Amino acid sequence: MNYFVLFVASVEVRFTIMISSTELKRLTSLRQGKYRKLHGQYLLEGVRLLEEALSAGVKISKLWHQPEDEQNDLQKSLILSAVQKGIPTEETTADTLLKLSDTVHHQGVIGVASLPKPAELGSSRGESLLYLEEISDPGNLGTILRTAWWFGIKHIALSLQCVDPYNPKVVRAGMGAHFNLSIYTRANLKELTKLGHEIVAADQNGEPLKSLKKISDPFCLVMGSEAHGVSEKSQALADKIISIPGNSGADSLNVAVAAGILLFTLFDKP
Repeated sequence: MNYFVLFVASVEVRFTIMISSTELKRLTSLRQGKYRKLHGQYLLEGVRLLEEALSAGVKISKLWHQPEDEQNDLQKSLILSAVQKGIPTEETTADTLLKLSDTVHHQGVIGVASLPKPAELGSSRGESLLYLEEISDPGNLGTILRTAWWFGIKHIALSLQCVDPYNPKVVRAGMGAHFNLSIYTRANLKELTKLGHEIVAADQNGEPLKSLKKISDPFCLVMGSEAHGVSEKSQALADKIISIPGNSGADSLNVAVAAGILLFTLFDKP
């Protein structure tokens, strides 16, 4: 009698969930401002940014990540933290993450968060703030937000013509500043003059910082566009116009760098 023995090896089969084409289209549309407003959401990419969001209690509806065997320790720790907070997580392919990403190389984890409710400008009463007029470069805006957060500024007012603060490049450059600031969009400087702030505008022809005397608290620092600076209309509303003297003969200073210098100086004044 012949016996045949069949050996079956156990093989672990892993399935990567694919995002539907409809959902992928909706998520990639969040790179555009009109769809962020339509859906009330924006994208967060990268471990550090998502860590800041989790720490600040930002409402994240879902997080997508690369397969576990491709994750580093920081990514694994982030995903565990998200799961512990009850945030749905889903494994997906590198190709899908690249489609969602706003960068050349995806960072392994991407989340979608709810846009915060619009802040009321009147809530800045009694506290210093930064008014940004027609800042068009996302990197500049993100860096300014991060710098303001560093110096303890809690309120940021943006003119109608500013780049959207929830543009992916702005969010990435802000490195968590968004979660710690009240951001007022479509703000009008004239409205701020009614709230008791001393209006201080930055302009190359203003009073040099070294001769600047005490600035009242709270103040509103006004920074203008990369191309044209603070408008004449806004300068007319200012109580003081100040400048940063330079020695090289260069015609201008990057607006984000200038904002950092001015905030440091204003907070350092007795």
